[in-house]
Order: sequence, then structure tokens, then C-alpha cells
Amino acid sequence: MKGSKVLSIVLSLALAFALLPFGALTAKADDATKWVAVKKITTDKGELKLDETTEARVAVVVDPYFYESEAKLYVIDEDKDYKKFKVNDVTDYVYNFKLSGGDIGKRNSVSFDISFPNDENQSFSGELYLVIEGKNGHFKDMNEKLVIGETGTSQAAAKDSVSVVNAPSFYNSGDVKLKFKGKKEDKEKQIKVTLPQGFKWSNIDEPLALIDDGSNNISSDNVKKDKDNDRVLVFTVPQKSTNNDEYYEVVVDATIVVVDYSTRYGDVKATVTNADGKESTIVVGKYGQYQVTVKGEAEDVTAGRVNENVGKIIFDETVAHSLVGNRYINVTLPEGAEWDVDSGKDGFKISGKAGIVFDHFAKIDKKDRVAVFRVDSESKSAGETTIEIKKLKVGAGLDEGSLTVEISGTAGVSGKVAIANVKHPLTVTVENKAKAVLGQWGQTLGDIVITEKEAGTLRDDATIQIKTTDDYYGFTAVGGVEVRKGNIDVAQPKLSSDGKTIEISVRNASTEAAEIVVKGIKATVNSVAPTGDLKVNVTGDAVVDEGLGGYSVAAATVVTPDEARAVQAKFTIDSANYVVNGETKTMDVAPFIQDSRTFVPVKYVAEAVGVSESNVTWNPNWKTVTIFKGDRVIQMKIGSKTLLVNGSAIEMDTAPVIKDARTVLPIAWVAKALGVDYKWDDTDRSVEFYVR
Repeated sequence: MKGSKVLSIVLSLALAFALLPFGALTAKADDATKWVAVKKITTDKGELKLDETTEARVAVVVDPYFYESEAKLYVIDEDKDYKKFKVNDVTDYVYNFKLSGGDIGKRNSVSFDISFPNDENQSFSGELYLVIEGKNGHFKDMNEKLVIGETGTSQAAAKDSVSVVNAPSFYNSGDVKLKFKGKKEDKEKQIKVTLPQGFKWSNIDEPLALIDDGSNNISSDNVKKDKDNDRVLVFTVPQKSTNNDEYYEVVVDATIVVVDYSTRYGDVKATVTNADGKESTIVVGKYGQYQVTVKGEAEDVTAGRVNENVGKIIFDETVAHSLVGNRYINVTLPEGAEWDVDSGKDGFKISGKAGIVFDHFAKIDKKDRVAVFRVDSESKSAGETTIEIKKLKVGAGLDEGSLTVEISGTAGVSGKVAIANVKHPLTVTVENKAKAVLGQWGQTLGDIVITEKEAGTLRDDATIQIKTTDDYYGFTAVGGVEVRKGNIDVAQPKLSSDGKTIEISVRNASTEAAEIVVKGIKATVNSVAPTGDLKVNVTGDAVVDEGLGGYSVAAATVVTPDEARAVQAKFTIDSANYVVNGETKTMDVAPFIQDSRTFVPVKYVAEAVGVSESNVTWNPNWKTVTIFKGDRVIQMKIGSKTLLVNGSAIEMDTAPVIKDARTVLPIAWVAKALGVDYKWDDTDRSVEFYVR
């Protein structure tokens, strides 16, 4: 091979290749193929013909070796086109090889040379990719780049004396994998790696020669600690070799141990002294405190349903062993969500650095809201461990937005992360919400409106249920169901014998988003129910999965008999419509704002708060308005700031005026004259008057 162009490729599966999928061999690699870059091969003309003058030396290592391992080797360019190559007189697009024999648990290797046949149609520019695909056996699953040399020389010269294959993050100690390169001409010279103060070398493994002819010239004597300084690791270039390579290439595993814990956290920078005495710096690891951060990856989930493939919880260890072995991690769901107990450990998929396993579920208020995991084995290097949540029950009562879990326990991690985004598949609202008086029979409730966000949310061959709460004696009547949108087919509602449930059968789901309205609901309110919102619960197997609650909405407002007799009137700026106790009425003049004062028509306000039309009189000669309200006689005159109440004069800061033939006055003086309360709402520019 002397004098030929040689691409020297040193390949160790213990250091280098991930096991890669390999489909039927075609002219172009599948898009899913994972590549490892070898080297960009170019000439002064920008392109290199692949021919028999371009050779590659490949050494494949299995670590640990088991009885028999088989693999495929093939070559791809950056356009994913396969290249023919020659190995052991076989020219093809793929080469199959096998490692067998040897002792169980020992490393084994095979070496061979590849070249490219002289083919005018086979050329490329850019990067060449060498791919190893493990077929069976124990090729170690690593994902490192190939180590390569230069083209255009009889053999590749080492760029660096020492390189780091795997650098640990650690607190007490960490395992590092180093690769030494030593020229044969430097025989018996030493290459040294010196750790900074506060660290020492320990547990130096038997070195592995990547380029060797099997003559066992590399031993533990070639890589060991300096006898006088345990911060120094020494590689002694062997004295002789029977092969034709110009350099040794050796990989060794060693442990960095912390001896001074006051050492500053950060990169561990070692000094490399090559065979010529020249120094450089490399990072051999990262020293830091035990720490675990936790984050979540959220997927959309549907409220009221059992959801699959929900989201992820990711634990990121800054150094190895941060998650403490044989300790527990608790993942607690918010109220309204539950773990799917029937799935057990199959409800989770766990992968990553630490050996976390599912242990058991625990209850809060009789609900399975806590999943408990155990750290079965500690991590050996820094990085992430992920719990994928495969199944989760999401109650209909959860608000839309992030579903956040709480992380706690004894394993050394805590926090709160979002694992899902809750989406409601439908909305339940109330129209014409009314007042319901305590203890009175047959009170009218508001209309229940159920609106789908997507077609088919209300499932067919199932039932919608509207249920009472403990605040009711029960429903007394239900009118019917109106389909406003969609083509959903529903039966008319039925009232259960105990009066606690209204049932509506869905015969056929809608093919477009549907909306239905349940009308004419009447109920009797418990005499000891609290005042305020009177709620119903919309549920049933057409709406939610079993046991996942329902949609709670206020169908009425509970009031006392005294409150029921109260009057409430609402007037809105620039609107001729006004509302009295929920009933909309119309007047011939609208309230308006003038000089930052809100003027309202006196006649309509008086009638709204209980004054009959006959008790409001107008004298066109004197231009006075007289109002008789109970034991109050109110009189005001256009243009006069004097207001008379039962003959007593009250001086106002403004006078009544006429607008569209109606007497108007600022709201404060109208309320004072009539003896009522009022409230201004700046949001919708309205005023409400109250009579208690």
C-alpha cells in the first residue's frame, strides 16, 4: 500500500458507531439513515475520483465481546448515494463481517483494508460517510464521530497526542475515556496528561490498541500513573512493533477522583505534554455539585376523557449520581386529574441516564393522584432521564390551560412542571339566567346551552345528563331540546323518577360542530341552600368518560324572599333599551353624558323602581315634574337647582333639562330624590338602580 493515496479510518464501536437501520440496498440511502462524517475528501480541482489508489484501514472492536457478533459496512456520500468498495477481493456496495471466538467479556477486533474500484461513473465531492450496522451480537451502542487521518500521505499523522473520547460530569469521581497517539519513531518516549490541583488519577484500565497486528505490544505498563505524582497519567510509546503502521493509537479508561472539594466548580482542564515536550490543554471532565433540574414537555389533552401519549417529565442531572439511588420520586397531579391505575407501569415509558422505575400509585382524597417512582440505579454520567406519560385521566372540571404536576420525594429533586395543555371539547353556558327563591316550588332556571368545538364531541348511542346538586329538592319540569347548529339527532328530555336527573339520548352524532339548548327547566330550591349561584352538572357518557365529572354551570341565582321583592333597573348610555329585573323594556329617550355628567330620564327611572305611571305628573305651565313614591313627594322644576322632597328644599349643583320632550337629571340626584341606591359600571357605560 506504500505510495498510494490512503484514507486511514480508525473505527472502534466501543467509541464510535450507533447501530443504524439498513433497508434493502438501493442506489440511494433511506432518509432515516444516520450518518457519521468521515472526512471531506477534496483535491485542488475540488473533486476526487474514488479509485483503487484511495484506501482505508478499518479496525472494528466489540466491547464487551460476546460469543458472536455480525455487522454490515457500507459507504455513502452526502447525497446519500452508495459507493462501491473493495474488501478482501470482494467488490460490492456492502460488506458483511463477523467477530467470533475469544473469551466472554473480553474485547475482540477485526481489521481489514477497503479500496474503491476504478469506475469513471463513481465520483463525488463533499463528505464521505462510513456506516456500520450491527446485525446481531453485542456491538456497543455509541454515537461518536469516526477518528480519521489525512488523505494524500502513506499514513495519517497524529494531529494531537491525546484526545478525549468521553468526558464525565461528576462530584466525587468520574470515568473518562482517553485516546493516545504515539509515533513509532518516538519509541520509549512519554506522553503525559496532568490533572489540575484538587484531582488525581485512579482505576487505570487495560489499554486497548486500535491499530496493531495482534502482537500484544500494548499492555498496562504502557499506560499508568506516574509513580511520584498521582495527578499524572503517562503513556509510554512501545519499543518495537512488527506491523507497518507509523504510529500507535491506544484507548484507555481511567477515573478522575476529587481530593479537594474546595476546588472551583467547572471544566477540569488537564495539561498534555507530548513526546517532544510541548504542552497543550484539554478538558477531561466537568466538576460540579449534585443537582437535578426538572422540566416538562406538554401535549394537548382533552378534558373529560382518558388521554394517551400525554407529555414528558425530564430530569436533567448536572453530574452523575445526582438522583439518589433507592430513593423515591413523587409526581402529584392537580385536583381533577387522575393516573390510569389499570395501566400500571405500562402507563409510563422511562429512558435515559438514571435507572428510574415505576413503584406504585397513592391516593389523595380517594383519588389516584400520586405516581411514585424509585431510583433503581444511579446515573453513571450527567444528562437527562425522561418519564413519558402514556395514559392520563383528565376531569371535565379542569380549567383550560397548563396541567401542572408537583415533583417531590427523597431522591433529590423537586419542582412543578407542566405536562399537558388541557382543552375542552365543548362549552356549557346558561342563557336567561333568573332568580330562584329559597323553598319555593317550580322555580324557572336558565336555558342550558351545550356547544361542540368539533363535530362528534357529543357521542352517539349515549346520554347527556343534567344533574342537580344538594341545593335542590329536585327538578319539577323540563320543556324540550332545540338543535341550533349541526345535524345531531337527540331525543326529547326525560325527567328521572327522583327528580334529580334530566336525560337526553343522542341517537346520532353531528357531522359538523353542533349546538343544542335545553329549555323550560324548573326546580325547587332547598330551603337551607346558600344564596348565590345555583348550579347544575352536565355529564353523561355522551359528554365525558366514566368517572371524569362534568361541566358545572350556574343555572340561576338563589335569593331570599325579601331579595326577590327587590327591584333592579339597568340603564345604558346611548341605548333606548333598559332592563328591569331581567326584563328588557324600551323608552323614547336614551341616557347621555354631558360635561362629564350622566343624565337619565326621570320618568323611566321612577317607573323602573316601582312608581306607577299615574304617579308621575308633568305641569307644562309651571314646567314641573311631581313624583309620588310611597310616603315621598318629589318635585323638580326645569331650570331650577332646587329639589323638593316632602316640602324640604335640597340644593343641587345642576338643574333638570328637557331632552326629546323628557325631563332628565344627573344619576346622583335622581337616586337621591327617589331614595334608591345606584352603581355606575364604567366597562359597559351603564348605571344600575336598586330598591331594597
